[in-house]
Amino acid sequence: MGMLAWLEDDDANEDAMARKRASALNTEAIECYLGKLKASTFDRQQFDLVFLALSADKALSKTDIVELARCYTLGRIEKTKKDAILAIRQERARLSLAKAKEESAGRTKLW
Repeated sequence: MGMLAWLEDDDANEDAMARKRASALNTEAIECYLGKLKASTFDRQQFDLVFLALSADKALSKTDIVELARCYTLGRIEKTKKDAILAIRQERARLSLAKAKEESAGRTKLW
């Protein structure tokens, strides 16, 4: 046992604590909301209902909402709960606009 053995023990404890915090995601709620968000992306009224429920859900932590935003936006990582919620709304707007453009391009007549 060396002079720095006490330092090694502290590192092991910190690693265990970090892993415990990282695995504390509410995966059931995240998957549930993710499915609802994806299903209602192109239905504005339905999306607003899901979004309001998500915003008001106190059972979801900051890390849960950040993870949900990352999954819904396909990789965009936000640092705060507010930014994650904003990213979800912006992704819905982006997807809706892309779909509208695609539909419009399909109706365009070529000369």
